Amino acid sequence: MPGFLNSAALFGLAAAAIPLILHLLNRRRRHLIDFSTLRFLKQLEKKEMNRLRLKRLLLLLIRTLIVISIVLSFSRPTIRGYLPGAELSTSAVILLDNSLSMQINDEGMLLFDKSIQAAKEILTTFNKNDRLNVLPSVRNKRIELNHMEWLSPDKVILTDMNISYQSSDLKLEIKKSIELLNNDESANKELFIISDFQGNSVVNMGEDIDELAKGLHIYLIKLTSNETNYSISRVDVISKVLRKGSNARLAVEVQSNSEENGEVRLDLFIEGVRVGQSLVNPTAKNSLISEFMVSIKSSGFISGFAELEDDALKADNRRYFHLYIPERIRVLAIGSDNDLYFTAAALRSTLKDGTDSELKIIKPSEIKRVHLDDFDVILLSALPEQTDRFAQQLKEYVNVGGGLLIFPGNDFNMERYNESISSELDLPRLTGIARSEDILEEYTSIGTIDWDHPLFAGIFSENKTELNYPKIKKYYTIDEHTNGEDVAKLVNDRPFISEFRLGEGHIILMLTAPSLDWSDFPLKGLWVPFISRAVEYAMTGQSSFIDTIRVGSKLTFNMDFMNPGADLIVKTPIGRSFAVLPEARGNKFRVNFDRADLPGSYRLMQDGELKKMKTVNIDRKEFVRESELDQYLNEFKEGFVRVSSVSDIRQEIEESRIGVELWRYFAVIAFLLLIAEMVVQNVNNGKETRESFSQSTD
Repeated sequence: MPGFLNSAALFGLAAAAIPLILHLLNRRRRHLIDFSTLRFLKQLEKKEMNRLRLKRLLLLLIRTLIVISIVLSFSRPTIRGYLPGAELSTSAVILLDNSLSMQINDEGMLLFDKSIQAAKEILTTFNKNDRLNVLPSVRNKRIELNHMEWLSPDKVILTDMNISYQSSDLKLEIKKSIELLNNDESANKELFIISDFQGNSVVNMGEDIDELAKGLHIYLIKLTSNETNYSISRVDVISKVLRKGSNARLAVEVQSNSEENGEVRLDLFIEGVRVGQSLVNPTAKNSLISEFMVSIKSSGFISGFAELEDDALKADNRRYFHLYIPERIRVLAIGSDNDLYFTAAALRSTLKDGTDSELKIIKPSEIKRVHLDDFDVILLSALPEQTDRFAQQLKEYVNVGGGLLIFPGNDFNMERYNESISSELDLPRLTGIARSEDILEEYTSIGTIDWDHPLFAGIFSENKTELNYPKIKKYYTIDEHTNGEDVAKLVNDRPFISEFRLGEGHIILMLTAPSLDWSDFPLKGLWVPFISRAVEYAMTGQSSFIDTIRVGSKLTFNMDFMNPGADLIVKTPIGRSFAVLPEARGNKFRVNFDRADLPGSYRLMQDGELKKMKTVNIDRKEFVRESELDQYLNEFKEGFVRVSSVSDIRQEIEESRIGVELWRYFAVIAFLLLIAEMVVQNVNNGKETRESFSQSTD
């Protein structure tokens, strides 16, 4: 939109008439006197006078344009600005990206520090009557934007801005900033977005963004870094069944976020001691996985981390994990002596090495005499008569990480199971008891076993095709299901052993009774290792590490303590302690902790004893370095300005407000016209002499 910063100078355009007036005053009438001897010169005179007339008209035009160009230069014309209303107060929001990715180093300076410098430059473009808010993209969720106080430019404090380990939802914060501006009544409204606009920061701003941003002036300031950066994007504990004296297998994924290939050192630490090291060389923009084998020398919760050597972004060079090695195994078996005979024998053989292990066998009628929370694993072979309340207790037990083995025996009541256990725990219904479908054979057999599943992985090293599989006389059939995994199937492709997850816990369902009336499984060499592995695997749900908790998440500790309210504290990775109070959930207790602002291990302590552990890591999407600025440009179809350089930010903002000043261009035009006037004035001097002679004879 055109405008003039010094419109008073436009009155000088009247001076453009001066060359015309002078031209008219200098014209003289000619008195024609015929002189016969000069008739040949008249033809020449007529031709030269026509040329002279054209020259004078050209000089008149050039001189007029010179005056106009000089006057326009002094009037300071502009284009593209929103000058109308510029004299009124402005309300502005500066949205600073303070997410983890802004910690990356660029030529010795963090991107976040550069964003602070850019914000300071922006502040200098405002007047004292303007009103501002500076907002971080990651902020305290308790802050209500609609109740924030607008500040004058000199009251804005940028030193309070801190970089966060969290990932920002830039899309959401932009919309909230726009809404904050829309609720203001100022004539001019501006939004400044300072970010690296890196991958996953925004996807689809929404079709309503143009309507929301109508009337706003939006500035996009992009900060970038080309420094080399690697990150650890994931740590997986591959070994799902862990015990003291065994080895744990871990996989560490290293991501290259740079365009060039390179080699980087990777270290693995357990309880602060380095236990492994390797050199990895992920190709540009790709990842690779490095595996470590770690010896387990103690029990309980064990914390660790994988770490890369320093590069441009140190915050993503470390990723935390934890292991849990059971200190004791407590198993509760519910069923008749006959149904539990072989299972109890296998369990006693498994638990005999544990000095603090326990196997308790009760009949279904004795269920009220025990507390389920006193045990790590429950083996269910028969059901009590009142199953509704028992099913609810089982659900709560498994949800918080308890292990459940369902080995239905001869006294197992399918109707009770389907009415309570199945529906409450989201398990498939039992549809009946089947026998071998081969009329020539009394038995059926196992067809396939997933030997990579933790229930069977590593049990046998020899050729598994030569194993003597059990003969199954009869088995339970179940409805088709999609929420579980069939670990072993019969030759007719029906499930034999299946795993289900509920909350943090594991449920193992075996569809034949551990009795010789049903199969000879208890007599096979696979039986004892299977029972041992089933118990160990089922109880891993209480503390199995899954790399899914992100910085900023609310931590929930489910408790099975006898005295849950006594001296509970949460200790953060930097050693700070916060007293916490449990809250009742039915007959359970839990502790919620909402200050997980740093990556690392958070420990729930009671009377100085470690009870629970949660491991928190940074969001993997902060590792993606591809910019999504173009998506913003597509979303903001009108009213935005892309600031191309932080060093020119002040100039570009002022130009966008008042427009691009064109006085320099008009000054150059005036200068070129002056040169043209001199050239035209001095051309054909010889012919001008003849013109003078002709005029003298008139």
